[in-house]
Amino acid sequence: MTQAGQLFADGDRPPKGSWAIRLAGRRVIVTEVFWSYWNLAAERQAVFFRRAHNRPAPWTSDPVIARPRFTNAYRASDRVSQYLLHNVIYDEPRTAADTIFRTLLFKIFNRADSWEHLVAAVGEPTAASFDARRYACVLDELIDNDRRVYSAAYIMPNPQLGFARKHHNHLALIHELLRDGTIGQIEAPRD
Repeated sequence: MTQAGQLFADGDRPPKGSWAIRLAGRRVIVTEVFWSYWNLAAERQAVFFRRAHNRPAPWTSDPVIARPRFTNAYRASDRVSQYLLHNVIYDEPRTAADTIFRTLLFKIFNRADSWEHLVAAVGEPTAASFDARRYACVLDELIDNDRRVYSAAYIMPNPQLGFARKHHNHLALIHELLRDGTIGQIEAPRD
């Protein structure tokens, strides 16, 4: 445990003024902002472990952290990241190029229902069978039926590749990454 972890584990606030601790060999002034951040991070971590150990709710008395849509302490623990891991990346063995392609395709939209709609319409996405126009038409169907294609969890800016619709530009980017060999370079071993 870090010195800060030992000092702050009991929840007591540090004294006001110029109080300092050493973290990773650096002198850090403990300000109100430092304390607030530390307290937030420590409580989020504690909630994660309470939930992981199947303790009954409520897992915290903090009204902000107690809200159900508060982010997980670990990104890989959230519902969508778990879906990505189990249904897109590690659902079956595949080539490195297909794994990279599928991961990029999913993460651009970051929505399980968009992925499932694509798979239902085009089959299992692979680098070799990718057709940006066909995928764009499939996603157009969702939008035309007032369904969202992108997650609201974070905004993925689209490249300006000449298309009016954002998802067409994203799919064109993936097409270009496949065409120009970038995905192949990512998968290539390094010296």
